[in-house]
Amino acid sequence: MNVIINVDKIPICYSKYIFYLFAPQSYIFFLTLHSERVLKILKTRIADGASIGANATIVCGHNIGERAMVAAGAVVTKDVPAYALMAGVPAHRVGWVCECGNRLNDNLKCDKCKKMYVEQEDGLKEIR
Repeated sequence: MNVIINVDKIPICYSKYIFYLFAPQSYIFFLTLHSERVLKILKTRIADGASIGANATIVCGHNIGERAMVAAGAVVTKDVPAYALMAGVPAHRVGWVCECGNRLNDNLKCDKCKKMYVEQEDGLKEIR
C-alpha cells in the first residue's frame, strides 16, 4: 500500500532532532535529522487493533503487529509480533493477548471468549 503525504495537511511535531509526521491509515512517518543536511524518513507501521500505552516510545522504523499491546512507558526497540504483550525498557514480550483484549493463558487460550491461538514466526494465529 502506498501512502501519499501532503505535508500541508499533516500536523508536524518537532522534538529536538526528530520530526513526527502523523499520516492516515495507521502509518507514522519519522523524519530523523542525522546532520544539518541529511533528513532520513523511516516508516513505522501500527497494525489494526494495536494498542500503545501512554508515554510509550517506539524507536523509528519498527512495526507494531496486529492486536499487539505495548505497555505504558515501554520502549520498543524491535518489531512487535501480532498479539504480543510488550512491557519494559527495552520492551520485551511478557505474554500474549487475545483479540478481545484479555491476556492468554499458558495454553494460548482466552479464558473469557474461549478463542485458541497457535504461535507462528510473526506472532499468533487464531485456530478456527
